[in-house]
Amino acid sequence: MSKLPTMLIGMGVPILLIVIVPPFLNDPNLTWQGIPVLLLWMFLCIPATALCLIVCWYCFDRQHYVGAEEDQP
Repeated sequence: MSKLPTMLIGMGVPILLIVIVPPFLNDPNLTWQGIPVLLLWMFLCIPATALCLIVCWYCFDRQHYVGAEEDQP
């Protein structure tokens, strides 16, 4: 099975969210209710990154480890 989907979801999406997007939100005048949008964005990236890793585990990687645990005595 290809590891490309796991790499894209597990690393590509978080890198996109944390490295690529913030320079476009780095404007001190860009606020939401007095809070800089960049700060809100970075705090939203934390659960988004965890969600990407959860998706990778349940959709792509879990069956490999569950099968290996069942084979051991």
